[in-house]
Formats: sequence, C-alpha cells, structure tokens
Amino acid sequence: MPFKAELKVNKDPSIYHIGENVKIAGSANTGSNITLKIDDAEIGRDLDIKGFDYTWQTKDKPPGSYRIAIWILPLSDPAHDLPDASISVVLIRGGLFAEPSAPFVALGDEFTVEGIVPGRDRVDIFTIAPKGGGGKGFFVEKGGVLDAAGLTYGAYGVNTDGDFETEKIKVSKEVDTGTYLIAVLNYGRDGIWGMSQSDNMLAAISNNYATDLGVKTTDQLLAILKDTTINEAGSDDLLSIATISVEQGSVTVDELEDALLAGEIKVTGTTNRQVDTAIIVTVESLEVNGTKLKPMIAKAKEDDKTFYNSFDVAFATESANIGTYQVTVDDGDGHTASTTVRILPAEEHAVNVSTTPSPKPAVNEPVPTTPVATPSPTAATLVPSSPSPAPEGAAKEPGFEALPALIALTVLGFLLVRSRQKR
Repeated sequence: MPFKAELKVNKDPSIYHIGENVKIAGSANTGSNITLKIDDAEIGRDLDIKGFDYTWQTKDKPPGSYRIAIWILPLSDPAHDLPDASISVVLIRGGLFAEPSAPFVALGDEFTVEGIVPGRDRVDIFTIAPKGGGGKGFFVEKGGVLDAAGLTYGAYGVNTDGDFETEKIKVSKEVDTGTYLIAVLNYGRDGIWGMSQSDNMLAAISNNYATDLGVKTTDQLLAILKDTTINEAGSDDLLSIATISVEQGSVTVDELEDALLAGEIKVTGTTNRQVDTAIIVTVESLEVNGTKLKPMIAKAKEDDKTFYNSFDVAFATESANIGTYQVTVDDGDGHTASTTVRILPAEEHAVNVSTTPSPKPAVNEPVPTTPVATPSPTAATLVPSSPSPAPEGAAKEPGFEALPALIALTVLGFLLVRSRQKR
C-alpha cells in the first residue's frame, strides 16, 4: 500500500483575519504518530496517526503567510527531513462590517444591527438621529452617561466566529423620522480608542463627559467619532457606517384583476412594517344589500423582489354575489390602503361540436329520416325543386322523369284514333 499523508484547514482559500481560529486536521495511513509544526515551531507531537484536530489561535499573530506541516514518525525526522505534508495560510488584518436587519423601520417596530468583526471580542454601536445630538433617538443607552438625546449608544459582545448581533432595538412612536446613521466601532487589539489610553468610548469622545454632545450636528458627531478612533495616527481601531430610514407606518395594495364567481381573489401588497406584522384584509361589496367576505390576516414577510416587505392572501368567492367589491388592507395602527375588484359570473363551459362524420348505415338497415313540415302553397312553391334521391332499393314514385313516356303514349293513341276514322 503506498504511503499517504493528509493535511487540511477549514477554509479554502486559506485566508484568515487575525483573531480567527484556524482549524487543522491531519492523518496518515502508516506510521506510529504525527508531529505538527507552524513555521518550524513545534505545536503538537504524538498526534493520532488515524486523524487529529488542532485549533490554532491567531489573535496575537502579525499579518503574513504561515506554513503548517506534519511529519509521520518514525518514517520521517522533523529535525532534518522535509515534511510529509504541508499547507500555507495567510493572516490579514481584521475588518468590520455591519448593517441593520432591514434598511427601514416603522415607528413602533423593532430592528437589530448585525455584522462580523473577525478576531475581535466586542463592538460599540452609536446611532445618530437626523437632527444630531439635539434630536430624539430610539434606544436607551448602555454602559455610559449621555447628554445627547439624539445620540444613543450600546456595547455588544462578539462570538468566536466574529459574528455579532444586537438585541431587538425598539423604535418608539415619538422618535424623529428620517435617516439615522449607525456607527459600529471596535478598539482593536490594543484595547484602547485611538491614542486616548481609554477603553471607555463615551469618555473618549466627550473628554471625560466635559463636551456637550447634545448641541452637535450629525456631521460633527461623526467627525468626533472618526477623529477619536480611526483617524488617529497608528490606530488599529475599526469603524463601519450604515444607515436606516425611520418612517411612519404604511401599507399598499396592488390593483386586482376581475375574479370569477366560485374562483378566488388574491390580494397582494407591500408594507414597511416589520416581518410577521399582521395585515388585516377585508373584501366588502359596494352594491346595495351586498355581501361582505370574512376578513383574513396576512403576515408581512421579507421579499427580495421588493424594497419593502410584502404580503398576500387569497379569498374564495363561493359565498359572494356578482358585483363590485372594495378591498382594504390595514396594518392595525390606522394605516390603510384600498382598491376595488369585480366578481363576474363563472364562465359557461363551451359546447364541443364534433366534426367526425356520422357512421354510414349498414346495408338493408332503414335510414332514419327527420320529418319536414310541409309549407303552405304559395307562388314561390309553384316551381318544383329537384327531388331527393330515394334510398337504394326503395320503390320510385312517378315524377317528372316519366313525362316523355307519357307524351309518346298520348301521341301514339291520337294517331291510332285518326287512322280508324279514315277507314
């Protein structure tokens, strides 16, 4: 059996952000044990020949390329021989990406901020209202004291895969509407913000709370954040900027095609209300003494074909009457939209007319005839029409075809009488 050694890591291509864990696996089909090295530094020995798993933590490693290699003992000597299998991985500086759970949120709803920051353990998140520090933001602060109602703050943990997500952020109905800035920051591997020598973001941006942030505009607040963190010389801080539109709740309903009785009415529309919001849909006749179909509930859902969330629901029309109906959608908070639809009679099934010729009657079988009413004699009926041919074998009635024979007989009789008279 040919010798075989295997070595692999958990990413392809094998590029990792500093701070990500590199998961290494190896095995061989012969030998007694395995030695594992990274850049000639031994990090594992006497590893299982049938297969081993090793997690390499990269949190404090500088960026660059690293060679991971294994030697199968006693076939190879880790001190002098080339490795039996090797692979290279690349470490790069970590980045930060963040976004809200949706690009919009209606007053009274909720949203989250989520993202990834490989190799880091926390993020600090600010939201800045459209009116800046003097506006009114939408979630309560965590971890500090703020004097700016339009600037809200929270600090959140990051899991071992570098992912993070805030708890649901409630948007009250009293906050400012418009576009909010969401600033997500990480203080880097040194654990401090810029050159401030502090890990307290609020203290760093307000000079230990001496600066009144409540009078700052949106642009001024964003400039303060950047100058305190990523713009500082030598800083390894990270910053990601996202936006979210805070809006009054709204719903729309699409135009509807005519529906047939005993068919269905499919109602569709969009809304900026959050996913799973109940949309009440009613269908009511506009005719005098008309009917009203039983209301139905549609749930708002994400839709990659539309900017806003969508909803749909279908009404059966068996219990409806023919006529015009008003369709209304309501988000339960007083935001509505309407359209109309006509319910028409069900289409009658078309009568299929066969073009297949009737079978010929068998010989000696009587042919059924359809009796024809005899019209009253008029001037129009004095001209005889061509007689219909009699069925084969039937007795022929005298007609115009015997006229020449009758004339000949008459003439012959006349000549005989004259001949006798002369005698």
